[in-house]
Amino acid sequence: MTCDKKPNFFEILNFLKFQLKISLLKKKLSWLAIIKRNNKFVHLINKKMKFKDIRNHVLIKKIKRKFKISKGINYHFLIK
Repeated sequence: MTCDKKPNFFEILNFLKFQLKISLLKKKLSWLAIIKRNNKFVHLINKKMKFKDIRNHVLIKKIKRKFKISKGINYHFLIK
């Protein structure tokens, strides 16, 4: 992939997998995904990449406060 063209879907997906592998294996960093509920495509991609739903409501509340997420809009909160 060069800077002369837009990346296609598979190039983006492969690069994301590479980033996840490096950060999870070498640096032991967790990834957080905050996805609007109506964005089913991105949610599906994250689930396929083995992201797990965050079910801890206290943690979700802290994430919303940290990232200034509106209470009126529903999101999926995932972690890997």
